[in-house]
Amino acid sequence: MTRNNKYRILPPLSDEEFAVLKNDIAARGVLIPIEVDEYGQVLDGFHRERACAELGIKSVPFIVRRGLSEALKIDHIASVNIVKRHLDKHQLKTLAANLRAKGLTQERIRRILGVTQRTISNWLKEEFRNFSEPTTVTGKDGKSYPAKKTVRVERGQKRTRILSVGPERIVEVRKQL
Repeated sequence: MTRNNKYRILPPLSDEEFAVLKNDIAARGVLIPIEVDEYGQVLDGFHRERACAELGIKSVPFIVRRGLSEALKIDHIASVNIVKRHLDKHQLKTLAANLRAKGLTQERIRRILGVTQRTISNWLKEEFRNFSEPTTVTGKDGKSYPAKKTVRVERGQKRTRILSVGPERIVEVRKQL
């Protein structure tokens, strides 16, 4: 049985897809090593790990990815799996929402998924319709920043509400007080 892991951000394989993977591993072994961080948390290979456990395979090849920040781990997981998996539109929307919930900025999600900023904004509006947006985002530098911040100025001047804060981009909306 696969352990729970905070790095499991992609949707699970269907029962049919998992059965094909399991049969392939039974016939040819694990061809692509499982990737873990220095703490043993699986970054890539959840389904391979589960298939091996169900087949009783004890010796499984793995690669340790050391020294990655949390942000780089998420980027690595997403980029490796986007290439391997054929995700439909709904799965991409869910992935975008999961990445946003983990504190990634819309700009970063856009780059990872290879879609336009408008597409990400629309998907997130749909996905977060019944949920609240995260209160913090993680920048490229791995630091957390407030997702929304209001800058107050003296009466008569304009107030700026910063909608997205981080090293990548700042979006401002101004209104007269």
